[in-house]
This record gives sequence, C-alpha cells and structure tokens, in this order.
Amino acid sequence: MAFSYQKNFGLPTENVSHELMFSLLRNHNSKWMVAKIREIKSTAHDKDWTQTKDFKDWMRHLSNEQKKALEGKSTEELALAWADGIKKDLPLIIFVANFDETWTNPVQKPGKPKKEPKWGRWRKKDGLRLNGLSVIDLDHVVKSHDPKDVRLWWKQVSAHLDLKEIGIRMVYISASGDGVKVVFEARMEWGNLIDNQFKMAEFLGVPNLAQVLDEKCKDGSRGHFITTEEDLIFIDEDGLYDYYNEEFDKKWTPEYRAGHSQATIDIQAIIGKSSEKKILGTDSTASNEDTAGCAELSYCGVAISKIIDAWLDGKVPGIGSRHDTMRDLAKDIRYCLENTPARIMKAFESQQWIQDLIAEGDPVETTVEGACKQKYYNSKPIRLKEALLKAGVQNTQTPGEAAFNPLYQDLLNWGERIEALFDVFPLLREICHGMRVTAYPCAMFTGAAFLGTNLTRTWYFYFYQPEVERRLNYCLYVIGDPTSGKSFASNLYKYLAAPLIDSDKLGNDAINRYKKALKERTTSTKEQRKEPLKQPEVIVRVHGPRTANGVFIEDMNKAVEVVGDREMHLHLLTFDSELDSSIAAAKGGQWIDKSTMELKAFHNEEDNQQYKNADSWNGPFDVFWNYVYTGTPIALKKKVTESNFGSGLATRLACIPMPESNFQMAPLERHTHVNMERIDRMKSWAYKLDKVSGELPVWPLVEEIWHWTRDRMLLASIDQDRGDEMLLMRVGYYGISVSVPFILMRHWEEWEATKSFTIDEKDIELCLLVLDIQYKTQHYFFGRYAHNYYDNKETEANQNKRRRTKTIIAFESLPETFNEDDVQKAYDVSLSHARVIICRLKKEKIIELNPEGNYKKLVMSL
Repeated sequence: MAFSYQKNFGLPTENVSHELMFSLLRNHNSKWMVAKIREIKSTAHDKDWTQTKDFKDWMRHLSNEQKKALEGKSTEELALAWADGIKKDLPLIIFVANFDETWTNPVQKPGKPKKEPKWGRWRKKDGLRLNGLSVIDLDHVVKSHDPKDVRLWWKQVSAHLDLKEIGIRMVYISASGDGVKVVFEARMEWGNLIDNQFKMAEFLGVPNLAQVLDEKCKDGSRGHFITTEEDLIFIDEDGLYDYYNEEFDKKWTPEYRAGHSQATIDIQAIIGKSSEKKILGTDSTASNEDTAGCAELSYCGVAISKIIDAWLDGKVPGIGSRHDTMRDLAKDIRYCLENTPARIMKAFESQQWIQDLIAEGDPVETTVEGACKQKYYNSKPIRLKEALLKAGVQNTQTPGEAAFNPLYQDLLNWGERIEALFDVFPLLREICHGMRVTAYPCAMFTGAAFLGTNLTRTWYFYFYQPEVERRLNYCLYVIGDPTSGKSFASNLYKYLAAPLIDSDKLGNDAINRYKKALKERTTSTKEQRKEPLKQPEVIVRVHGPRTANGVFIEDMNKAVEVVGDREMHLHLLTFDSELDSSIAAAKGGQWIDKSTMELKAFHNEEDNQQYKNADSWNGPFDVFWNYVYTGTPIALKKKVTESNFGSGLATRLACIPMPESNFQMAPLERHTHVNMERIDRMKSWAYKLDKVSGELPVWPLVEEIWHWTRDRMLLASIDQDRGDEMLLMRVGYYGISVSVPFILMRHWEEWEATKSFTIDEKDIELCLLVLDIQYKTQHYFFGRYAHNYYDNKETEANQNKRRRTKTIIAFESLPETFNEDDVQKAYDVSLSHARVIICRLKKEKIIELNPEGNYKKLVMSL
C-alpha cells in the first residue's frame, strides 16, 4: 500500500516513491508558482495585478463560464482568484489513500465522438482504499504569507513533542505561505479521517480550530497540493511510502465508498475548547497519559537534564555567576534542541537555580532567544561534546555536521549494503578491508576499475546503439580531503593491477637498455662500428600523468593482441595518487591533447594525429585508456568547472567521495606480519581475470538498467529537468563496468565450464546499487553545473529570439477558428487589408478555410 499522485485530472493516479516525492518537491516550476502565489497574496490589497502580462495571459486561457464568474470582482479578488488558479497547477498528492484499478465512466456528449472507458487507478470513490494516514490542513495560522512566521508558529506548537513518537510523518508549509499541512498516522481509537484530524489538532494544542482547520479534508479522495523542498518542515521517510494500517482500511474504506465521511465525535466541543487557548503549544487538552512521554526532553536517547548535569560537572553556580553560566549553557545546549528557544526553556525547568533566576526577574527568556540567534556552527562546542560523552551519548555528531556532508547518510547506507554482500561476491571483503563503512563505495569502484582493466579482452552489448561492441571503460576520480584515507587506492593498484605492472617491467627494462645503448653509441667509436640498434617492440600499458604524448599514443597503438580470430586493442592504465599532478602537467607540453583523449576514452572513440617530425605516430587511432585518480575537492573544481562543463567530461566521470573522518582515529592494532593471504587472493583473482576473453553475457543487467533509466527519465520529464536528463544518460555504463568483475568472479566455475554465466537477483542487486551510487554522486558534484548549463543556454537562446512584432502578437490573439471581422479587429486594419492578410496566410498554409466559411489556424504561432 502507498499513497497516490495524480499528474492531472485526465490521468490515473500512481504510487508515490522517494524519488517521485523529491522530484515534485524540487520541481522548478513549482518553486516559481509558490513564490508567485505568496507574492500575489501578500500584495493583492495594495497592488493592481490585473494590469500585468501574466494575469492577462491567465485570463485569456479561461473558459467563458470562468470569465463570467469573475465579472464584477474587485482587483484584489481577481488577484486572489489568479493565485488560486496558479495553485491548481501544483503537483497533487492524495496522502490518505490509494486506488484500486477501475473503469472510467466517460460522459457522452451529443454530436461528439464516443468516449471509450479506460482502465486504471482512477481517483474514484468506488476504487478508494484508505491507507491509514490522515492530513490536517491548517490555514491562516499566521497573518503574513511569510514561511518564516509559519516555521516559528510550528516550533511553538511542537516544542514539547517528539513528532516521530506521536506518529507525525510529514509537515510542510502550504502554497499560500500562511498555513501548514500535517501528515500523520491515524489512530483507530480516535475514529475516521476527520475525527483524527480534530483529535490530533487538539493533541497539538492548536488554537481557534474553527478558523484554521479545513473541514473539507474529510473526504477519502481529498488531494493536497505539494509545494517545495524549502517548505518541508519535517519528514520521516522510514516506511512512509508503503505505510498501511490494515485494520483502519477494513473498518473505514467501506464507509467512505458508501459516502459516509462525516465526523463520528463531537467536534464542536473540541472547537470550543480550542477557542479558549491563547498561548500556542502550552495548553494542549490531551490527557496526562498521552503527554507524559513528551514531558522529558532527550537527545540520542539520553535525558537533556542528564546532559546539563554533565555539562555543569556537578557544580551548581552561585550568586554572581548564575546569569553568565545560564547564557553559556543556552549557547551550548541549543545544539541538542534544534536551536529552539521554547525547547531550551522547557529544558531549564529541571534546573532550580535557573528557576530562581526567573523568579528574581532575570531576563532568562530574552537571553535564550539571543543565544539562538548567534551563529550556528557545523560542529558542537568542545565543552558540550565532553558533556555528551560523560552522559553516555556515543554519537556526538550534530544535524549540522550531517548537513555539512549531504551524502553522509547515503554513504553509510551504501556501505552497509556493500557489507551485506561481502559473503556473496569474491574479493569485495578484501578490497574494503580496513576502511570505514562509509568509504566502501570508494573501495568498490576503485577495485572494479583495476579488475575491469584486467578484463580488457572482453566486450558486451548495450541498449543504446545495440549493434556496437562495448568495452569495460573506467574514468574514475576518488575525491576526499587531505588525510581522508585516499591512499587505500595505491595499495589496491599494486595488487589488482599486478598483471599489467609485472608485464610492463619486462618492456620498461628493454626500453631502458635500448636508451642506454643508444647513448653509448654517441660517445664510443667502438660502439658506433657495431650493427645498428633496433628499438625493441614491446607493450607497455601503465603510464603516469607525465608520459609524453608521442610515447603514450605509440604505446596505445602497439597494445594489440590477437583474441580468437580477431585483433583487440588492450587498455592502457593511468593511476595517480594526486589529481593535481595531471592538472599541473596540463600546463606543460606533455599533456597537450590528452584532455581530448580523456573524453574519447569513455566510448573508445577515434582520435587522429598528423605531425611532421619523424618520431610521431601518424594516422587515426581509437582511444583505449582507463584512468584512476585520487584528489581533493579543490583539485576536482580545477578540473571540472562551470565554464568547461559542456565538454562532457563530467558525465563520463565516476567521482566517488571519501567520507570525513569526524575526528575518529584508526584502532590501535599491532601487526607483526603482513596479511599475505589477503594479498595473494587479490593477485590470484587479478591474474585469473587477465586471461579472460570473449563476450560478457550481461543482457539481463542491461534490461534492468534500461528500466531503471526509463523510470528516472519519467521523473525528469515530470520536472522538465534537462540537467537530470543529461546526468542520467551515462550512468548505466558504470552499472555494467563496476558490477561485472565481481559478478564474473562469483560465477567463475560456470564461466570456466561454459564461457557464460547466469545473472540472478544478487547480481541485479549489486548492479542497482552501483547505479544508485553513480547517479547520486554525479548530482552531488555536478548537479548545479548541469542545471546552470541549461539555464544559461536558455538565457542565451532568449537573447537570440526574434522580436515579437505587432503582426505576430495579433495572429496569436486570434481564436483557433475566426472570420474576417476577427482579423480586422486583431490587426486593427481595414476590411480590405484584413482580406490581404488572410490571403497571405492561406498561401503560406498557416490557415485554412473550413466548410462553415470560417478560417482555422494550422499553427498557433508565427
């Protein structure tokens, strides 16, 4: 069971997921509409919006009936009607219900083509199925249309409550900016939907319910317009999207299908009590039994009073130091209480010395409010951290610290999912050995890049251009702060790229001997009389960032091997522990044109070189090159900037972030020997994969990737998010290239016997995990660039648009079907000139004459 989203009234509903929810919350059109609604509502009384172009455009699209309903309205009423019209274009979510599949009952109009019934999850009463959620729609809780005032109001209402504990799942500010919508778990003992709404409002202590609670929300199919991510006050996503109370469904769904949605309790009594409330959030009529669990504030499961006692270290301040101590305590303890004055004052109730200050007239509340206005840092104060440890709080990270690294929870989640696969996929445990769980994604991608380079003699087919053979290509950056632990990649390189390193040693030794002999020829007459030296024909595949272009391209063309009955180019490999090295090298001659090859390596595209000097390789060549760099965020910003984002490098890269250490040290462990068993396992698998050749049977993964991409492309289309579309396009390739080395090792015996293997659910699970990591990390590093790219492109396009002339505007103002009089009025010309215009439009096939003698537009704009 889930709740529903309806794109428009002519379409069936669909289930809401995390991805769909946040694509709607981040919709750029919604942000514009919400801002416009609030601007109109806050200024409608003193600004004439009816003279603006946007208002006139809105009026032009109204039906005649709608226009007639607005006749005689004041300019303020018209503006507010416009704001309500804009609101109806916001995404609509039905939080309280899902819908069974039913047939539509189309209305058949005389003289119109017959409409056929359609099957789907239509928003109909006979298909309604309640899920057990309810929504309080509170309007006009503040006088302004400023979301900040609503947030402050909500803080006062909820200061003494644990929202998750009482079943509240989501709170967001309404489109008008003066109300909130509260999504919560309905309680059986409270009654039906409307009963629950009044009971929860009573429990919260909301005053003046007659004025603020919208009773229209009693219907089971009632939808609510969703606003923006910035308006989200609270959300508990754990189980939100599949929440289902079967008992509530069985009891109340038949009643609602029968049209019985009225209250079953005395709501007037609740309304009467609410009108007596003056101070928000302090006069809840909930029973003592209900509120007892909320009386004691806590942080990470530890009572705030215990944390304060630890902060004071058993020393109660005496007269003369009480105010200063209270001020310092407020500045520290706010990090445990969401920087909320009301909660801090609640916590101070347990401190008798503070209560004495209040009784003596000390401005405690004013001091607390001032403390909360001071700068809120990402890290807690040292004294508070020490107090938290004394009180028994293990994790002293603040919400601000998690916000400092928005991917922290994702990294933790991915790491735990990778850890769960340790016993499924060979080498996964060895690759991640000794690293923090949040660094496992880095380890997995890096290990896959080296293992996949060993699989250079393999290929597969993809859904895009399905006739083209694809190779396992890797363009990987591991990004982390200095001392974040990126050196793990150097160790993996030594063990997993051992086949290349060992093979190159013979080639490099031969080249060095040749160079030494060549130098001796220039200084020794005896040496000059010997047979001419011949440069050794060797293959060298590992190249550092300072490799000269000539050597790099020559070695790329030499790295060819016969596989079966065909020649295959083998991948070159570059690994460097400092991304800055390649950036610095780019300033010198040795890196010229490698930036082009960096782009072409992703799809093994063709490059070409034609130089006159005798040592250069001339002619076309395909680029087969995998590279792995570790570097800092600053180095990445030098490499990929907003100005060069359009080159396409960012969408080809896999950039995986290393987590912050959060002041945690590695455990103190003494080792007296190297774990050779782990090293030997990694090298053994590397050499096994180096001997693999042939087509990889990964089509089931490709199908899964196609569906995954299609679903997210649908969300991007709902959002009209071209930036998201761009970043999605190449994610799928990493789904194959990162997962395949581990999948092949898992099915090694089957591959050895049949040169094929069967993809199962665990393989698909790993592939989908890789897709999730690549997709979200691309958005993390390059999402802003992608959106700005299209915003800037649109701005430039707008500058190049042709001027809207009077004739264009006149044509657009014509109705779809019109006559000569309409043209005369629109163009403000004589009847003879109108006929000339009509004649020209007909010749250009812009309009046509219909059987009734009128003209019909074939295009809507010139």
